Amino acid sequence: MNPAAATKGQSFAGVVAYITHDIGKSSDDRVEYTHTLNMRTDDPEKAAKVMAWTAINAAQLKEAAGIKATGRKTKDPVYHFSLNWEPGQKPSHDHMVETAKAALAVLGFEGHEAVFAVHTDKAHKHMHIVVNRVNPETGRTHGKQFEFNLLQAWAYQYEKAQGRVVCLERAIKYEKDESLKAEYMKRLTAEIETGKVRESKPRPQWDAEKDAPFPKSKTALEIKADITARVKALAKAGRDIAAKHSKDWDELKTRHKAEKLALDAKQREAFKNRRRFNQASGVEPYSWKSYQADRAVLKKQHLAATKTLRAELKAKDAPEVERFKASQKTAWREFFRLEKASDRGQLDKVLKVVTSTSVGAQGPEYRDHLARLFNATVDAGTRKVEFGKLLDTQKRDFFRGLTLKNAPALTAHKEGQDAQLVGLRQRFDQAREAQKFRSASITTSREATAEERRQLHSRQQSERAATKARHATDTEGQQQAWAELNKTRSEVWDSYKAMRARQAGTVKRGKETGLSSARDHDRGSLTDYANSRSVQGRDYGREGDAGPTPGDTGRTITRKGPSGT
Repeated sequence: MNPAAATKGQSFAGVVAYITHDIGKSSDDRVEYTHTLNMRTDDPEKAAKVMAWTAINAAQLKEAAGIKATGRKTKDPVYHFSLNWEPGQKPSHDHMVETAKAALAVLGFEGHEAVFAVHTDKAHKHMHIVVNRVNPETGRTHGKQFEFNLLQAWAYQYEKAQGRVVCLERAIKYEKDESLKAEYMKRLTAEIETGKVRESKPRPQWDAEKDAPFPKSKTALEIKADITARVKALAKAGRDIAAKHSKDWDELKTRHKAEKLALDAKQREAFKNRRRFNQASGVEPYSWKSYQADRAVLKKQHLAATKTLRAELKAKDAPEVERFKASQKTAWREFFRLEKASDRGQLDKVLKVVTSTSVGAQGPEYRDHLARLFNATVDAGTRKVEFGKLLDTQKRDFFRGLTLKNAPALTAHKEGQDAQLVGLRQRFDQAREAQKFRSASITTSREATAEERRQLHSRQQSERAATKARHATDTEGQQQAWAELNKTRSEVWDSYKAMRARQAGTVKRGKETGLSSARDHDRGSLTDYANSRSVQGRDYGREGDAGPTPGDTGRTITRKGPSGT
């Protein structure tokens, strides 16, 4: 099992069309079968549209799932890799599908939409897998790191479960059992020695050494040894640079964390100091709600106290009021007694005269007796009203006098209550002014705190950017060194191949002109090749190159341009 390198992209239609058709054609001869996963269609083209819709509507899917739509929009939702079986293996359809599902599970793509396509255009069976990185249920984009390592570890476990471990280098890397790892090492060594498998080489090295004759010759071995030494030195330099970068980042993170903690501690202490200052100012916090509640309670107390005072004053004035009421009752009683006596005397006199004299005998003097009697009765009612008014005036004057007598006590009581309300209001006003001052102080402190945090963040961000740029320069230099080494390696091997070609031509011409001549030419060619090397004969440079510098072991390769500069 060999998982191919994974790639990310943007077009589902393009990659699905690639895996479901022949390369550059509309035919599908190389496609054995296709399979879709977590979709309601078996048509790959429709499946590509479904996956594209899922990626485009990721925000709506997050909202439907109750997930906050944060982060940047996914630019490369397509994830493509392949699984390759060994030549001769013939896994079934179901086995390949289950194996692909297992690989997706290792990468964390359970529940994601995917399209499988099995190809037959090579000597080994292989399956292409296109998966949507956007989850169709949650709308989240899955982006696991180190996918290659995960797939390689899974592939080893797959081969181990199948009972046939093919890739021994991978097995040695991921096997944790030392005894089994030693067995794999033994098998790999035996296969390399017998030529069953060739030793793995980097691509630049393989390209440079390809078609080089006499690979076991002394010159070829010296070139290999020299190149190997330089590779090891450059690799060690790369590891040292990586270790230094890692140390730099660790130190920078530790220092930044310490600076943030120190700033947090400083700001917490400043907050405590502000709170202690506010508490020491002597003005307690007093909110509008508390003021309203206290004012309502105080008004209830005032109302109760006023009622109590009025009741006390009423009780104190009660005897005098009773005497006044008794005097008025006596006045009314005397008024009614006199009125009744007057009315009765006049009525008896008129009735006696009228009843004792017949109507015919009554003269002019008897006229208007009844009218006068009526008028007298009406006048009595008028006198009653007037007398009532008189008594009401006396009553009003009496109670007005009582009010004037009690006014100083009520006024003093009201002034005391008003003073309490004013004091409560003053307390609220003072608390409000103090709160305004505290709020202004807090706002100023918060602004200063935020500014300190912004400055710290800006400085730390600048330091991270500078560290990143410095590391990028180191990495670029290391990449340039590798590029120069690969170029030098190619030139050295090209020179070696050219020398062997000249030797072969010399030998061929020697056969035509005679053995002695051929030997002379061959010796001359070898002499030319030796002279073209440096003093120690180990730098593989051109003629005229300088010798090794002090401390040089003779294992480095020097290279100059055509002009010798």
